[in-house]
Parts: sequence; C-alpha cells; structure tokens
Amino acid sequence: MPSLPKWLANTTEKLLKDQFHPVEVTGAALIAPELKRVTFSGNLSKTQFQPGQVIEFRINETDFRHYTPSVFDIEKGICEVLFYLHGKGPGSSWAANLK
Repeated sequence: MPSLPKWLANTTEKLLKDQFHPVEVTGAALIAPELKRVTFSGNLSKTQFQPGQVIEFRINETDFRHYTPSVFDIEKGICEVLFYLHGKGPGSSWAANLK
C-alpha cells in the first residue's frame, strides 16, 4: 500500500491539489459484522470519475489507501464505499473509526 514520508505526502497534496477533493463523512453504517458502508459528501464537480476506477484517501500522515466506490454521483456530490473491516492494517482501522 502507498506510504510516503510525511513531508513528501504533504508536498504531493500541494502539487496535485487539483486532484484531491476534500470530503466529509455524512453517513456510516455496519451492514454486516465486518462490512461498513460509508457515505462521503463534497464538491466532486471537477472529477472525471469512471465506473471501476479507484479513489485514494490519505488515512494518516504517511499512508494512502485506494478503494473502489460502490456509488459515485458527481451531481449530488456523494460517493459511497464499502469497507471490509478485517482489522489487519491502518486502512481497516481508519475505516472502522469513520463516523
């Protein structure tokens, strides 16, 4: 999984700021003991998302994780991701704590 020194992760976000879109969690629900659906909202109008593509989240100061959304609606400004909570890494821990 992608991991960068903090200074490089910060620099990458600044240099590629047009490709990073701030979102906030607007919904989260366990749909099975190890499966969580999270809805993110934000201004997605500048994205060019195609079904099957991945989106990237910076989950802490040094780590990034890629996920494939189950819903991506540019007009409504929402995307949903189903997270498998296997408990074996920073991405799973990050997703488990989303509220």
